[in-house]
Amino acid sequence: MAEEEKNEEKNEKESFEMHDESVCTGVAQHVMRQAAKQQKEKNKEKDNK
Repeated sequence: MAEEEKNEEKNEKESFEMHDESVCTGVAQHVMRQAAKQQKEKNKEKDNK
């Protein structure tokens, strides 16, 4: 295998892993927002009672 090909494969793998991580953090942020939204709605219901 040529040296250049090895490097290309390594770079592809690394960028894929970075992409994977950003997807995970994006999902986590979305989940946090949803939870915060639900919490606000629960608090509103309490206030109305």
